[in-house]
Amino acid sequence: NGSTYDSIAFPNQGHEPDTSPSYWALVAQAGGMGAPGQPGPTGPVGATGATGPSGPTGLTGPTGATGPSGATGLTGPTGATGPSGPTGLTGPTGTEGLTGPIGPVGATGPQGLQGIQGPTGPQGPGGQGLAEIRAALLQWYSATYPVGSAPAGVAFDGTNIWVTNNGSGSVTKLLASTGAVGGTYTVGSDPDGVAFDGTNIWVANVGSNTVTKIGATR
Repeated sequence: NGSTYDSIAFPNQGHEPDTSPSYWALVAQAGGMGAPGQPGPTGPVGATGATGPSGPTGLTGPTGATGPSGATGLTGPTGATGPSGPTGLTGPTGTEGLTGPIGPVGATGPQGLQGIQGPTGPQGPGGQGLAEIRAALLQWYSATYPVGSAPAGVAFDGTNIWVTNNGSGSVTKLLASTGAVGGTYTVGSDPDGVAFDGTNIWVANVGSNTVTKIGATR
């Protein structure tokens, strides 16, 4: 600590002058602290240290006032007209409306002069009787057409008759004008109810708790 000592004992190991002064003779006492010297020149600037971690994000400031609305832009050009969609199916014929009231009878004008009677024309061919008309409209005799097993429900789409076959899990399409089979389509288990929404046929499958949608134009 700045002082000089001379050993006066032998052996003299492990004895420090401040804790065992009897083993030592003081040769030179350390002087007091001198006055501070003049500051040395400033050293060069050291390299920049690594950037420390970012501090926490500050609180969000209050929302500023809303600025004025900008001017309305120019109207863009009109786009090209898209293609026309396909024509929908013809809906079923509506029920006949009520007959309107008979208008008032006008005044009878004066009878004109009788013209000269012309010659009798040839007799025309005989018209169709009631029996022929009923036969043409399939109103005279009934007809039977084969479908699937245990038919349960029917629906008309304006052209075809759709029949649910409860026993065979299918739907049969018949052309209403001739009874010709237009197709048989597999649906769910035990189909029962059937309905037409104007575009599709909907079939309720009792056995599988489902509904099957079939395009009426299939």
